[in-house]
Amino acid sequence: LCPNAKTGSYVVLTSTKHIAGSAFENCYKLTDISLPSGLQSTGSYAFSYCSCITGDLTLPEGFDKMGEGSFYHCDKLNGNINIPSTLTSWGNYCFLHCDNIASFSVNAANPMYASSNGSVYSKNMDSLFICPPAYTGNYTIPASVRLIGSHAFYNCSKITGILQIPALVEYIGYYAFYGCKQLTGFD
Repeated sequence: LCPNAKTGSYVVLTSTKHIAGSAFENCYKLTDISLPSGLQSTGSYAFSYCSCITGDLTLPEGFDKMGEGSFYHCDKLNGNINIPSTLTSWGNYCFLHCDNIASFSVNAANPMYASSNGSVYSKNMDSLFICPPAYTGNYTIPASVRLIGSHAFYNCSKITGILQIPALVEYIGYYAFYGCKQLTGFD
C-alpha cells in the first residue's frame, strides 16, 4: 500500500505481479507512477483518485487484467494510454473521470481489443468501448460498429458537430454521451 501523503514519483517494485484493490487509492499527491515489466494485473480501484498523475501511461506486456475502476478519477492523466497485446480483461469504469486522456493505443497483436482514432474498440471493430475524453473536433464512428458501450464518450466535451450513429448500431450503453456539451446533434 502506498501512504496517502506520498508525493512525486513512485516506482512499483520490480517483483510485483499484482497491485491489490485500492492499493494507491487517494494518493492524490503522486505525479508519476512507474509500473514494473512483470506486472500482470490491478485490482479494483487500485489507483483511483490519484488525481495528480500526468503524462502517458504504459501497461507492460504480460499485463492481462485491469480491475474495475483501476484508474478511476485520475483527472490529470493527460497523455496516451498504451495497452499491451496481453490485456484481455478490462473492468468497468477503468478510466472514468480521466477527462484529459489524449488517446488510447492498443498493441496490434492484442486478440481482444484494437485502437482507431485514439479510441478502443473490440478486435473486429464492432464494439466501441471508450473514446479519449480530450478528443477534439468531429468524430467518426466506423460503420462496422454495432455496440456503443456505457460511458464510451463520457465527458468528451470537446467533440463537436453532429455525430453519425452507424445504421448497424443495436445497443447504446447508459451514459454513453454524458457530458458531450459541444455536440449539436445525432444522425
